[in-house]
Amino acid sequence: MKKFDVYDYDKLVDVIYGATFFGAGGGGSISNGMDLLNTFPKDVELKVYPLSEMEDDEYSVMAAGLGSPLAMKEKGFGPEAISVVKGMMKVAEDAGKKVAYVYSGEQGGFNTMVPIYAALHAGLPLLDLDGNGRAVPELNTGLAPINNIPIDPLVLANSNGDLVVGHPKNPLDSVACETIARSICMAYGMSVGFSTWMMSKADHEKASAIGQISRDQQVGAILRNNATTKDNLSQKLEEIGVKHKVFTAGKISKIDVSVENGFDFGKTIITGDDGKLYKIDFKNENLIIRDAQDSALLVVPELIILLDTDTMKPLTNADTKEGQNVMLLGVRAPQRWWDHESGYSCWAHILKLIGYSVADKAIPLN
Repeated sequence: MKKFDVYDYDKLVDVIYGATFFGAGGGGSISNGMDLLNTFPKDVELKVYPLSEMEDDEYSVMAAGLGSPLAMKEKGFGPEAISVVKGMMKVAEDAGKKVAYVYSGEQGGFNTMVPIYAALHAGLPLLDLDGNGRAVPELNTGLAPINNIPIDPLVLANSNGDLVVGHPKNPLDSVACETIARSICMAYGMSVGFSTWMMSKADHEKASAIGQISRDQQVGAILRNNATTKDNLSQKLEEIGVKHKVFTAGKISKIDVSVENGFDFGKTIITGDDGKLYKIDFKNENLIIRDAQDSALLVVPELIILLDTDTMKPLTNADTKEGQNVMLLGVRAPQRWWDHESGYSCWAHILKLIGYSVADKAIPLN
């Protein structure tokens, strides 16, 4: 008999907090995830299986929300995720493949809750892993594309259950697939369910952050514990094996944001309690930490995380505000990001937009 864990309501709240932490500024806020979770009764239970229990002939599908956060909030999001998973299951069935699991494509309070929501409605268990171990801004900035996992099929669904199934001519061209997905998203009012990267056990073994959901739960439980403070958080993270560095604790002194092509670009400036300045460049997700002289201190794919030290809640860039008391951390990205040179270079076009050449250098967390 296969072994699995059962996540009840409280553990799922932990996951939302932990996934927001690992979302590194993107992936949706805690409140977005809680809105989805609270559509279920408090006795909700989800089966979560380790990858080791997956059979070689079984497949898993990811579910995500794609579009404008504002549009999703105004229209409500949920049916799209159910439709897209059921649509992918039908495509798999037609191809003679057995879908046995749902998995999380990326981290975030919303992005990790979407596949959980879809799994519960589809009656499928969740795999204890994540497609990236962090939030990512584009399809081509991910572990699946750098490991040549094909984007085929590409399935999108709207709130009415209408499905669009795409079979790209070149399923490894993630830039083209991003264009297709965002075009359909615009046609459906900037809010769609999205699924691709139907993956086998072997695929996950080379291209996923294994054990990420249980890691989310552990970190979330720490953050939700009233005994956790900015003074003991680092020790608690160290005890569960989260490699990290605290850069500063202080106050957000300034935020500059502009919206371009559906993304939030900006800079957050923190004045540390020691008087030092730290600057964070972001495109939805946090990308670079710089010092007062604009020297880079940490760069993606490493995770750059802000916590509200008054509530110990992890923050997305939609949650931050000037005057907020925060802690700035760097967290080591899953090793798979560093196993390939392209785990860093796939961010080049984004880093260039904020004035950082990928040729400058990668800066792994020390």
